[in-house]
Amino acid sequence: MSHFYRFTPPFVSQGEEAHCWAAALQSWLSCVTWTFGQKSGEWEGIGDLSGTQWSRRPRTKAQLLTDYSDQTDEGGSLTAGSMAPYRAIGLDVGMDVDFIDPSSLSLAYVTGKLKNFGHLYMTYFSVHMRHAVVVYGTSTTDGIGVMDPNPNVKFTHRKVDFFKTPERLREWITVGWPVKS
Repeated sequence: MSHFYRFTPPFVSQGEEAHCWAAALQSWLSCVTWTFGQKSGEWEGIGDLSGTQWSRRPRTKAQLLTDYSDQTDEGGSLTAGSMAPYRAIGLDVGMDVDFIDPSSLSLAYVTGKLKNFGHLYMTYFSVHMRHAVVVYGTSTTDGIGVMDPNPNVKFTHRKVDFFKTPERLREWITVGWPVKS
């Protein structure tokens, strides 16, 4: 049995709305700024986006909903079926992002990212829509430790197979981590 854990992220509730992306992002930003401090920088080597400024600082769910309202639908969910909102948020807060096929997700991949970069911001397709969580640990016996902003879940472990069920294979998994400047 092997395991690796970072500190438990703060629980931020999505409430009854589809605001999991903002609740998880608030929690992730809290973890990352607590670990590395508030940071800002400029993207390099990414084509026409080189030189784009980013700033990572704590923000509340309400602030995030306002800041990224141009990336959401009427219900406050990030625009469905598009990677664009995740790219925009990542560019803004200094988050590198992988978009991976759920069938290729592995415990080794998640553990490596956690060890090298800290807490992870992760989204996946959850039956009817995308769902966001903060990953803070892995265990060969328990799976992936997450802060789930669903007020009925909060903190749980999910086996890698959870992300590979037929309904979740329909869309990519987003895994984001802080750039180090």
